[in-house]
Amino acid sequence: MPLSFTHEGGLALTPSERGEFLALVLNWLPGSTFYEGKGERERRYLALLSSLLLHDPGFVADLAAYSRQVLGLRTVGAYLVGALFLAGSEVSRRAGYPSEARALALRAARAVWRRGDEHLQTLGHLAYLGLPFPKLLRQAVRAHLEALPPHRLLKHRKANPTSLSRAFSQRDALRLLHPRPRDRTQEAVFRFLLGKATPEDRSLVEVLRGERPTWEGLLSARGNTQEAWREALPHLGALALVRNLRNL
Repeated sequence: MPLSFTHEGGLALTPSERGEFLALVLNWLPGSTFYEGKGERERRYLALLSSLLLHDPGFVADLAAYSRQVLGLRTVGAYLVGALFLAGSEVSRRAGYPSEARALALRAARAVWRRGDEHLQTLGHLAYLGLPFPKLLRQAVRAHLEALPPHRLLKHRKANPTSLSRAFSQRDALRLLHPRPRDRTQEAVFRFLLGKATPEDRSLVEVLRGERPTWEGLLSARGNTQEAWREALPHLGALALVRNLRNL
């Protein structure tokens, strides 16, 4: 492994491209750090990502799946999925990116888009970088929206911007992609999210919310009380449970 120098001038080992990218994306901090400004770090991220997508897209796809399914990180995988779709677009393939990036992008999306908002972070990341939404990505997000259970659409309807993504809500995605509802309930939820709900649509949404309440909704309605937490407990996922142990 080649030698390099630290910020203070001491000898150091130069990490491989894979190693440097892993250290960067799995320890991302918003804003500037002591050694590196925000803009500089974003440029390094894009340069490393572009090189890996060109020469080793399988590593990017595997990292996206590993970060989401094993490490439980949502934003990293969502960002990488968008980059894989971009690398698999017609323009990128004509520029020399490998053709297997398309299949890898679809595989990574299935591994990463597990809740109801990871696809929103994928769209928001590309929008933040000023990059287009490739046709295959639009098709994949549209199919994902059509397959999502209505209660997940409602639970994750709001935008959740991060340090490398713009705010992108379910309403934004519906307006952009025009998915087709598969049944009457999903049609009512789509119209509710778009702000076009009829009284009948609102009634269906209220019934759905009553059948599948969220722990956040229960606490918002009943307050931060011991009784409310007891009622919300069965609705907490594993990570939400760990994060709220002190409250419990």
